[in-house]
Amino acid sequence: MIYTSNPFKAMEDFKKLQERKMLRRANRIKKEEALKEENEFIYLKVSIKDFPELAKANPPVTPKPPSVKQLANRMKFGMANQFLRQVRKFIEMAHRNPKKDPLSPMVSYLLKNCFKGEYPHIEIDFPKVKLGNNACMSFPRIEFEILARRTFYVYWGMPDNPGSFCRPSDRIYIIVYNIDQRKFLWSEFVNREFEEILVKFPEAEAGDRFALYAFVIDEQGKNSANSFLGEGRFR
Repeated sequence: MIYTSNPFKAMEDFKKLQERKMLRRANRIKKEEALKEENEFIYLKVSIKDFPELAKANPPVTPKPPSVKQLANRMKFGMANQFLRQVRKFIEMAHRNPKKDPLSPMVSYLLKNCFKGEYPHIEIDFPKVKLGNNACMSFPRIEFEILARRTFYVYWGMPDNPGSFCRPSDRIYIIVYNIDQRKFLWSEFVNREFEEILVKFPEAEAGDRFALYAFVIDEQGKNSANSFLGEGRFR
């Protein structure tokens, strides 16, 4: 609003104000059109559709394929998890720690010590597998025989002077790993003093390969060990 005592001057000032408004509007429109043209030019400059030769000059980036070592580590990790998770019962019996998952250190041990072969022909080295926490608990002598119909006869001896790591009350489990089915089976426990056990695994198929273990744990559950008995085929 313009306040003045001269009406002619007021009219002239009003016209000038309107001209300035129109000039500012025209300048704004020009800037917007120029910016629009600039954006369109930038788009056309990098458009693959309008300039297909750019696609040849700049091929899409593809992820680098994994190395043989990486593939081998992935394969080992998967095999270790699949192998140990099935015998988690025995790992938890042997490694009691409410603050830690006992499976993790056992997976690390398996990865470091219990594989053989080169990728992709990697296998678990069954004699090196460790489930227990004290090698002193293992057997001074233990043997097995393969009988018909997927049955094992396992027998061991008690030492003449059993010590603190070899008691008659120790519990013995027979654990078998079906290599072809990638599946664990195990028996009920029997006390060490009985010195023998007859175990049948009807779930296995005749001809399947196996790895056989004896797992021993004391009555208090503090000390445990496993002994590798051997490999063979079910009859």
